[in-house]
Amino acid sequence: MGGREKSLLAFADTTLIHHIYKRLAPQVDKVVISANGNPERFAMADIPVVPDLRQDRAGPLAGLEAVMTVYNAPWFLTVPSDTPMIPLDLLKGLGSKITIDKKKVVIAKSGQRHHHVIGLWPREVLPLISKALDDDQRAIKHWLAANPHQVVEFAFSQDGSDPFFNINTPEELLLAKAKFSL
Repeated sequence: MGGREKSLLAFADTTLIHHIYKRLAPQVDKVVISANGNPERFAMADIPVVPDLRQDRAGPLAGLEAVMTVYNAPWFLTVPSDTPMIPLDLLKGLGSKITIDKKKVVIAKSGQRHHHVIGLWPREVLPLISKALDDDQRAIKHWLAANPHQVVEFAFSQDGSDPFFNINTPEELLLAKAKFSL
């Protein structure tokens, strides 16, 4: 995106981060942003920003560790800031796979693709996440491969749109705006 902060790009009548916030807020008790750097860039969003606790910018797994450390909640729903059409029933769908063993992460899948960053994480996995980061294992994908988890399949919409379509290029931003009539 030419070095621009994706989450602050114009989308619909707002920014990507606000658009995602509007889709998430009715599903959860609190929405926070996990981000490093100057938190003031999100000031207009009026959403709390939690930086990583680690100095080496260890990616989304470190962001999850920081949020879990700062906030005392039993479960954490995670989504990336470049996926504007997350389902309005994402939490309900992921929550449907919570088993008696409430220590399993539940992640989303659409089509043949697993969406490792889109998940429902129980607080009980925090020590496992911290241990992985201590061992320099940073990728959520690899963490999930080494730990029990569940997967929930989300259907494509009737027009064939992926509910987890993510935006990485200016062309994809235009496609998302056109595809979703925004």
